[in-house]
Amino acid sequence: MKHTWKKAAAFVLATVLVVGIAPANVGTGEFFGQTGIVAHAASSTVTLNTNGGTINSGNITSYSEGTGAILPTDVTKEGYAFEGWFTNANFTGLPVTEISAEDTGDKTYYAKWTFYVRMGSYNGYDVDWFCVKTNTNGSMMMSKYVLKASRFGANGTYSTSDIHSWLDIDSGGTFATDLGLTASELALVKTIDSSSTYGDGTDQFTIPTLDGLDGLRSLYYTKAGVISNPSSIASIYWLRTMRDSGSARVVRSSMNTVSAGYSGATYGGRYIRPMFYLDETTMRSMIVGGSGTEDDPYILEQRYDISTNITPTNGGTVSATASRGGSEIYSGKLPNKMVAGANVTLTPSSAVGYNFKSINVNDGNVDVTDNLDGTYSFNMPDNAVTVNAVFEAIAFSNASVTLGDDLALNFYVDGIADDTAAAEYTVNFTGACVDESSALAYNATEGKYYATTHVYAKDIDKDITATLCKGSDTVDTIEDYSITQYLSSPAFSGADEKTSALITATKDFGNASSEYFYGTGSGYSDGFESYDPDTSAYAATFDSDAAKLSLVLDSKTAARLYVKGDESGTESTINATKADYPSYHEVTGLLPQNLADEQTITVGETDYKFSALSWCNRVLTNGSASQKNVNMAKAIMAYYEAAKNYTAPANPYADKSLGDVVTFGNYNWYIIGKSDNGVTLLMKDNLEIRKYNDSDTDVTWETCSLRTYLNGDFYNSFSDEDKAKIVSTHNSNPNNPDFNTSGGNETDDYIYLLSIYEANALDDINSSIRTNDSWWWLRSPGCDSEFAAFVYEDGGVETGGNYVDYENVVRPALNLEF
Repeated sequence: MKHTWKKAAAFVLATVLVVGIAPANVGTGEFFGQTGIVAHAASSTVTLNTNGGTINSGNITSYSEGTGAILPTDVTKEGYAFEGWFTNANFTGLPVTEISAEDTGDKTYYAKWTFYVRMGSYNGYDVDWFCVKTNTNGSMMMSKYVLKASRFGANGTYSTSDIHSWLDIDSGGTFATDLGLTASELALVKTIDSSSTYGDGTDQFTIPTLDGLDGLRSLYYTKAGVISNPSSIASIYWLRTMRDSGSARVVRSSMNTVSAGYSGATYGGRYIRPMFYLDETTMRSMIVGGSGTEDDPYILEQRYDISTNITPTNGGTVSATASRGGSEIYSGKLPNKMVAGANVTLTPSSAVGYNFKSINVNDGNVDVTDNLDGTYSFNMPDNAVTVNAVFEAIAFSNASVTLGDDLALNFYVDGIADDTAAAEYTVNFTGACVDESSALAYNATEGKYYATTHVYAKDIDKDITATLCKGSDTVDTIEDYSITQYLSSPAFSGADEKTSALITATKDFGNASSEYFYGTGSGYSDGFESYDPDTSAYAATFDSDAAKLSLVLDSKTAARLYVKGDESGTESTINATKADYPSYHEVTGLLPQNLADEQTITVGETDYKFSALSWCNRVLTNGSASQKNVNMAKAIMAYYEAAKNYTAPANPYADKSLGDVVTFGNYNWYIIGKSDNGVTLLMKDNLEIRKYNDSDTDVTWETCSLRTYLNGDFYNSFSDEDKAKIVSTHNSNPNNPDFNTSGGNETDDYIYLLSIYEANALDDINSSIRTNDSWWWLRSPGCDSEFAAFVYEDGGVETGGNYVDYENVVRPALNLEF
């Protein structure tokens, strides 16, 4: 179809050529067989007044009537933009681009020039102003784009309008501040000439009047756009001229056509296009950049680019204020330009589901001050900058179970900065869990905030859904997660022996509970059936007829005591035994590693001593117990043993060797013995000089005053944390090997002295451990009960000893267990 159209167009064109155009050399003669006369066209002059500009090409001085001519467009003037040829020096009407074939007579045209000035910014865009008229008062400037939409104002005049209130800075209008105009820029703004059709003699900034439009048509209606989107052309603008009370005029623009319309003054959907008189002479002395053309406006105070890099792009926003000389010059979203020297304050704002993490300018090459109030400031340099703001997604990162603690699922959240931010979030739970919602708490070990829901032992394989919320907004969700699922995760595939044992025991505990309460189980671990724990140490001090026991298996365990005939406790819910055992007394909050702790409940005059494991003892020693009770008791015992081993503190001296020196309780000690979970220590230096006994009398280690001091004042000088690690040592106190002097009774000591045998055994480690700068006491007796053995400075052991009331150095020994 397109190819056919081209052929048809060519045929028509050929027809026109043949019929309508005579050869150029024809005067009188034949024209395809016809005789006629062709007259010469009249020539008229063309005067082009360039008003200081230069016609670079296409200049014309005349035209032929009936033919016309094209006016030149390659016209330039330094510092100005060419806006077209006009038929009058006042530049009224629309510009002329050609002389038509119908025109006759001589023609004069005037070149109109406009310069552009960049001054201020609005909604992040530079505001460019162009000259629409020049007189003795200055150059009338108009914004290239409309700046905002506003209502005019109800039932009033321009001087009482909302627009005037915004523009009039003398009356508190914020226009200059909103544009960030500096003091030197404002000094260029002259009061609009009262004789002008544009002003009333009092305003610095205004909008056009109806009478002032005619000379603006060539520019005003073809260059208007909305500042928030310069590629858009807005169609309706407010005028200052009133039509009647309560109604203001507007101008509708559509490229080169103009029409006047009316609108109620309260209507808010009209735009504002400010104007002002510029002191051009002063302005030109302040130019720091630009050529004055539309594409390259004059720059009065250099503004440098500000780019924004938000990571991720939907993570949040950054707003800004800027001040200079103590005065605010900008407030709003982060501008795309700013004058050098301005102090810019940045305020990052997180989107829902994100948290602000960090901000820098030029990747840290511009100093940024944290104002500690959620804002950050920097001084704008004389170059472009990029503000980099990083936001972190707030989302669930992982879930965990705290082994050896409550049965509970912990859901961890990434992206929470601090307690203030955490307070804005909650986690809601659905499914087989105890807690329906939880606030966020901080885990210093993980360095994250988390929320916890507790789980009954019988439900550890049942699903839970966690929903992270900020107010009514859902931020993230983890669906269908269980304790069993966590314990079966690949993260535990390489767990150490203690962790693996507790994971297995926890699963068996949950499985036994499910079997006990629901009658369903998922199968026990290998070895569970043959597991036969010794529970004799946990037997209660009362028989099963005097009082009965039960356990409550929630996220923590509770033990209940039912005393026969006692009604002073909480009413029993066990109907089968309620008649004889009507109430119970309860110990709650037992962690698995504490199930063996002895509990004492006094009912009447009787103390009932038991532990939670006493229930297991009764079940496992009762030959008629049901299999589900046996399985439950075995699972509890395994859970206790695994949790106890798991929570036992690690031996900090595990990598040390015998003879090494370590520090404990602010003293240096030799390691003279080791076990898997503990060490035996001998003080390296002298504690003090002290008598073995305060008086000269027959004594043993059990009865001497030095033992009383070491296990009293000296032991109590350790911190509670350190004392918890010092375990009681059972000492046999053998007789003197050379004199057979009695060593006395066996003792249990937190702090003690070495015996003769133990001192000699140091040879197996390093005999130099015995050397000292003074004699030091041993606990063994000497040649008789008034003497105690000691060690010489060179490490030799004196079995004959010294008088017990003689002063020797004290080097204590002790055992630590972890």
